[in-house]
Amino acid sequence: MKRLRTVSIILAIAVLALTWVAAIAQDEATEEPEMEMTEEEALIAHGEYIAYISGCISCHTPPQEEYRDLTALTLDQAITMSIAAEDTLDIENAAYSGGRIFDLGPAGIIFTANITPDEETGIGSWTDEEIETAIRIGVNPDGRRLFPLMPYRNYFNMAEDDMQALIAFLRSLEPVENEVPRIGPTGEGIAPELIAEDDALLEAPVAADDPVARGEYLVNTIMSCGDCHTPIDPTTGEPIFDQWLAGGQPWEGPWGIVYGGNITPHEETGIGTWTDEEIAIAIRAGIRPDGRRLILMPWQDYIVLTDEDTESIVAYLRDIPAVDLEAPAPSIGEPFLVFEDAD
Repeated sequence: MKRLRTVSIILAIAVLALTWVAAIAQDEATEEPEMEMTEEEALIAHGEYIAYISGCISCHTPPQEEYRDLTALTLDQAITMSIAAEDTLDIENAAYSGGRIFDLGPAGIIFTANITPDEETGIGSWTDEEIETAIRIGVNPDGRRLFPLMPYRNYFNMAEDDMQALIAFLRSLEPVENEVPRIGPTGEGIAPELIAEDDALLEAPVAADDPVARGEYLVNTIMSCGDCHTPIDPTTGEPIFDQWLAGGQPWEGPWGIVYGGNITPHEETGIGTWTDEEIAIAIRAGIRPDGRRLILMPWQDYIVLTDEDTESIVAYLRDIPAVDLEAPAPSIGEPFLVFEDAD
């Protein structure tokens, strides 16, 4: 009897095991296999990545209704605009459809363009060449010069593969009908010293081959970091090139006045004493090593950066000349002094 009970137990265990294996096999059979992206889907996905880290999403998306009257913002809304601006945009309904307002003071007010493929109010009727010309040269198909808030001087050097991916992504968007008024200044031409040779457009540097070169490309061409972190010569309106990325440019708003930080590796006035992780957190989370949230830092665009691209940016910032330029102390209202755990 004992032996029979043992055999019965063994048989029962075997049946349970077979049932379990069969259930797993059935689950595996009903699981949808992972589908590899087609070449076109991969191109569009890469274009979306470029659109985020180059700031297209944040500049060309209109604000949500409650953020459109800047004179009626609550304190909480103003704080959100200063440290997490993307949360104020109508990305869910009107991404890339333009109409975001930039008040340039004496220079006037400008509205960003609708870059969805709507044929009447967007770029749906433009050719690929016309889209590329607007991005690289800052000229619309009708010959109108774009105001240089559009960083075409940086995008002029965008690698051809990245440009074609970006255009493919813009073509893939849902058309949004949004007529944007043409108000404000028309801007000037490209500074000749910023125009690269044609062979610079052939391909983007690969991080594995040269992380510093890849970082330079991302910082200066795609992400346009110099626009905020390089001081401007007030007499010419041009960047001061021997103080590249050394900060000091003022930015005024409801928070008070902040200055673009010195992101050269100077140990006293720049980020020379920051660890690689601290630099990465500042870029992708907008938090300084002391825990203070950075005002106006577009970290919500940069949060999608791959680890490899982030490491390349850090490598480039470590490699550039250290510039001894101390930005003035920011004047930030108490409610805007938001601190968080940088870890």
